[in-house]
Amino acid sequence: MVVFVTLTLLGVPFPLLWALWAKASYQMAKECPENPQEWLRLAETCHGSWWPDYAGWLAERCGEEKAAPGELGGGGLEPICDAPGTYIYDH
Repeated sequence: MVVFVTLTLLGVPFPLLWALWAKASYQMAKECPENPQEWLRLAETCHGSWWPDYAGWLAERCGEEKAAPGELGGGGLEPICDAPGTYIYDH
C-alpha cells in the first residue's frame, strides 16, 4: 500500500523523502576483525540513516556542549575578513 501525503520539506514532496529514507541502509558490526571481508560477514544491515547512531556514539565520548564564542578569532588571532572568505573568488 502506498500512501501519498501532500506535505513537503524544503520543497521536496514527502513521498519522495520517504522513498529516499526507505532505501537508505548501512552495516554495523560489534566486532572489528582486521580482515574487511570478515567484518562484512559479521556486520548486520540496518535500515535508515546511520546519523542517529553516530550522534549517540559521539555523545558518549564528547564533553558537554559549549556556547559559541561571542566574537570570531581567539587566542590573539583576529579574523582576516568576513565569512565566507576570499578563497571562493579563486575558483
